[in-house]
Amino acid sequence: MLVSEEDALIPSQVEHEEKSKLHKTKEAINYGLRHPIKELKELKDFGVHHQLGIDKHPILIGLPFYILMASIPNAFIILISGVISPGDPDLPVFSKHGMWPFLCLINPVAMTALGYLLMAGFYCCAERPKPFRAFIPTLVILFVFELSLFVGICSFVGLFNLLGLVAIIIVHLTLFVTGALVLAIRRHYDSLRALFKYGAVQLVLFIFFAELVGFIIAYRYSAPKVQTGLTIALQITLFIFRKVLLALTKSFPLDYAMLISAFWIPNLADMFQTLAYPTIKAWWVFVIIWSVDFATSCIQLFFLTRGWFLFQAKAKDCCTLKPFRGDGSWTPEDKSYDPNDRGQSPNSQGFRIRQARFYFWRCFSRFSSCVFFLGSSAVLRYGFNAKYYIFSEHPYEYVSTVDFDYLTPEKYIQAVVFVSVLAVAMALAGIIGIVWVRFMYEDTWERLLEEVKGWDRTFFGMVAAIVVHNGVLCNFIIMYHFKVYWAYSREPTESDSIP
Repeated sequence: MLVSEEDALIPSQVEHEEKSKLHKTKEAINYGLRHPIKELKELKDFGVHHQLGIDKHPILIGLPFYILMASIPNAFIILISGVISPGDPDLPVFSKHGMWPFLCLINPVAMTALGYLLMAGFYCCAERPKPFRAFIPTLVILFVFELSLFVGICSFVGLFNLLGLVAIIIVHLTLFVTGALVLAIRRHYDSLRALFKYGAVQLVLFIFFAELVGFIIAYRYSAPKVQTGLTIALQITLFIFRKVLLALTKSFPLDYAMLISAFWIPNLADMFQTLAYPTIKAWWVFVIIWSVDFATSCIQLFFLTRGWFLFQAKAKDCCTLKPFRGDGSWTPEDKSYDPNDRGQSPNSQGFRIRQARFYFWRCFSRFSSCVFFLGSSAVLRYGFNAKYYIFSEHPYEYVSTVDFDYLTPEKYIQAVVFVSVLAVAMALAGIIGIVWVRFMYEDTWERLLEEVKGWDRTFFGMVAAIVVHNGVLCNFIIMYHFKVYWAYSREPTESDSIP
């Protein structure tokens, strides 16, 4: 039977359109964009879970990845802080037991590692195909700057208060200036604009980081009632900064914008808060902190309801502050699914899945901070360089407090028990969230499962980079040689209560 020329073209056209659709959706997943469920089901083979040969239960399969990423900073801490001695600050810098290992190895290596992680974050947000292949000359320049400047400063001036902030400022300035010059010379203007937007995000993160430094220093001076107030104030500040980051990351791919606002900054706050646990002066402060963390995590499940969606929609339209303002088009309510919704539209389905992401990232952030504390504190308390960290029972220098005291074994065990209970509570909160979303919002649950199946190695790498960045940063903040937590310290006097 003869086939017309027009009919003969139809199968090839359909095949071409299907291949084109498949290719475009694969690229969309790699860049962090999310398409409807039907298309994602066709492409689950491209996810990490299929690459491992197991993709039926992505939440359970993802658990080993989550535990691994929560543990990575501890490995770095054991290598740098538990093995390599930073040297004695009171001896000449280049003497046998001087602090030349800190100046020539620990600081430049650690700051270059932070620079690499920040560069990887930028390349992910700029949608570079291989974001973890950093620009080596920039890292070399950063290493040389950290080495030369710190050797010069500490050789002639010595250690001074808040020295660690100088090291971190050098990292940010070096990366931004060199990156801007390279992109301008190469005339990559789109990437240059993305760099300025990413720079604004990092500026907000640095301001929040500076506030966290003040938080942990104030914690050691404060009475128990004040410590409780500081914890609540930190949560309020975190909410404000998170909303600002949501506004600044609108132009970034949705997945990475969510990581910055829903995971990066909360995880930084969580890890810093764990550093303050050894200075808590009463057991009931632990109970209040545990109650606030567990309650606020579970209350976030209320944000998935339609009533909250309508309330916050009207509130945003009435707000005059840009980071919190809606677009004025909240009525009528749109119940369709928009996978790229960022919470500034009338799309209730997109808003719900966005809130679900916030909830689960919050639980993982708190859990990873507990793992960070349990692993790092043990190394920093009993390790080779214990005296240079705040977890030591016999620290190199004593910090001034309202009620001066060592970190006795009893207090350390009390902190470990609390953090262990908190880790279990956060795991329980995550399970409660899974059950709640699974049975109350089935469509949202199905979309979350498909998103997890679509995560690629770049996405997992970005999560690991954030955890390592925050963990290493917090670790060096409490190191004596950086003089941040140890700023404005003094020797104990006879009036201090020393056991």
